[in-house]
Parts: sequence; C-alpha cells; structure tokens
Amino acid sequence: MQHNSRFLEQRLSLLKRIPEIIEFVRKYEQGIFAPQSDAELIDIFMQHINFGTLIIMDDSDGITVFERWNYIDQYIFYSLDTIIRPDRRSISTIKELMKFGIENSLYPQTLRWVLYQKGQHMALGYRIHDVEKFLGNGKYKLNRGGAK
Repeated sequence: MQHNSRFLEQRLSLLKRIPEIIEFVRKYEQGIFAPQSDAELIDIFMQHINFGTLIIMDDSDGITVFERWNYIDQYIFYSLDTIIRPDRRSISTIKELMKFGIENSLYPQTLRWVLYQKGQHMALGYRIHDVEKFLGNGKYKLNRGGAK
C-alpha cells in the first residue's frame, strides 16, 4: 500500500510540472520531439505519467534528466528517450537514472535487462545490458525490495 501511495504522489507531482518538463525537453531535445506540438507532448507525457514510465531527476538548478521508457515484459526496461542536461552527462548519471528507474518501477524484483537505442536514429541499432553487471556492487547496487 505504501508503494501505491508513493507512486500516486510521484505522478501528481509530475502532472504539476508538465510546463517545466516541456520547457526542459524543448531546450535539450536535439530534435527528438521537434515534430510534436506542445499539446501532443502533453498527451505523450500524460500517458507515461499514468503508467509510471516517466522519470524526472533534479538538482538545485532544476531538471537534470528526462527519461521515458516502456516495459517489454517484467524483465526488460526499454529506454525510449533520455535527455540529460549537458553539465550532467556522465556514466554516473546514467547509472543513477537506471537505479532509480528500476527501484521505483512496477517490477523492481524482476527487471534484469535494459534495452536502449544508440543515438537518435533507429538505424544505429540497439544495445542491451545486464542491469546487475552495468550497475555493479558499489554505489549503484540495486535495492530489489522496490520503492517504500
């Protein structure tokens, strides 16, 4: 029950921040969402907020990371779009994002793989990583108990 109330609280918080999220995406997207109007983005983001598949990470200067994903099944986390503010682009930010996303997902005990597109174009192919190997046993080790 605690997981459900936290999940609802996170969704409500994101709904209130949609204008700020759109501003961040437009500033750093590099063309990913260029064809969509703001109204279309609101629809897209609302769907992902409702399913809990949108992550926003912040620091004292505002949004640092936007991540939109889907589940292929309960074992695979499929990254659709990742936008990271230029001053925060690093492997540690990716690991922090992946750890947060999995621990706060619907399937924290079973997600084992992350699949993501290389670059902005599908023609570049996909990469798949074993989550445990990618995150390692140090600072980014997963808490498989899920959100509390």
